[in-house]
Amino acid sequence: MREADGAPAGAVAPDALAPLPRPAAEKTVPAPPSAKPASGLADVAGLLHWIRAQDHPGTVTLACRDAEAATPARADVLVRWPGCLDDDAIAAAPQMLAEGAERVLLARCARHGDAGSTEEAWRALLPGLLGTAETPRRRLRHGKTLRADHPPLARRALVGAVRPGPLDLGADAQTRTVQALRHLVSVGRAPEPDLSPRGALTSLDGAGAHLVATGCTLCGACTWACPSHALTMVTGEAHSAGLVHAVADCRACRSCLSACPVDALRVSGGMTLAEAWRADSVLLAAAATRRCERCLDAYPDDGEALCPLCRAQARSPFPTEVPPEAASRLPPDVLAAIRRSRGLD
Repeated sequence: MREADGAPAGAVAPDALAPLPRPAAEKTVPAPPSAKPASGLADVAGLLHWIRAQDHPGTVTLACRDAEAATPARADVLVRWPGCLDDDAIAAAPQMLAEGAERVLLARCARHGDAGSTEEAWRALLPGLLGTAETPRRRLRHGKTLRADHPPLARRALVGAVRPGPLDLGADAQTRTVQALRHLVSVGRAPEPDLSPRGALTSLDGAGAHLVATGCTLCGACTWACPSHALTMVTGEAHSAGLVHAVADCRACRSCLSACPVDALRVSGGMTLAEAWRADSVLLAAAATRRCERCLDAYPDDGEALCPLCRAQARSPFPTEVPPEAASRLPPDVLAAIRRSRGLD
């Protein structure tokens, strides 16, 4: 776990905090709740489920919708992408390879120019496994042609006869991509990726974002708001607490920014797929803590026996006092009007 650049860490060293707890199995971020993709979007999970149900998936050719692609051989499959092949289509290649495809070939339409940086990076990560489709030709006996936006349901799936696979098909695209690359490396089909600044995996954008915390009170509101559980409160041995950001689990939804009552969080930039591979964790904020004598909750040690909420309740048993966090952000005339309306002045 490393400390965020420029993030205040109080008087507590990062090493004094307990490491970010992680389950025994690799953590996965679930896909969005929609059961099926919107019209015109590729259903990659559905394609993977179909491939998983085949005995020998053979070679998979990913083609633009309007590309002239060769008729697939009997053991192979042609997948028509909705529109032109984009970065999402290229990122689906390692997932198909992990689920059993021998190779993945790309067939682009006439509107495409040279291969982009994303394709070049994945070719470097998957040498010999990702290539260019051959010149279009017809075959008397041919394989299946599928639509990526409407993949069929394999007959074996109807009777529960689908073999287990290495990927969590209920996870989102980035999680499946990292799982696929790990699997291909573990079985010797792909080399260990270069994680240096010049490495191919570092050149690929991830789905998350880097955060910086300034003035964090360690209230934990952001940890409850994050739908992918990328933010976690950790405690140390010597009455300390910290806010940790699991970059690999972040999906840049910014729910944490909206939930923070003191506007302590901001986005400082995007992440790379190399960081998702490393499962980086960043210490955003840390401080010495103490237990409130009334509610027993931990709060940043400011020398007071009660936490800020209990102090406010002690001063004003009825909820009339303006919270200090709100008072510091309101214009003076508005704050004065609120205090007068509540009989505080």
